[in-house]
Amino acid sequence: MRITVDRIEGSFMICEAQNGSMESLPHAACPEAGEGDLLLVLDDGVIVMDKEGTAQRANEIASLMDELFE
Repeated sequence: MRITVDRIEGSFMICEAQNGSMESLPHAACPEAGEGDLLLVLDDGVIVMDKEGTAQRANEIASLMDELFE
């Protein structure tokens, strides 16, 4: 399952799942994660960064911003 980190609150990440539901996960499960990062929750419950997905999303947002302010 892919989730997006919405915000960090103390020792928890508040994340949005693909279905729109919000989940609270311990930040220690993926300490390198920050706001806006995409994470993958594997079948065994391990949480890993989706670095490629996060970079692609950042590029898409930057492109949209460029179009908006041209």
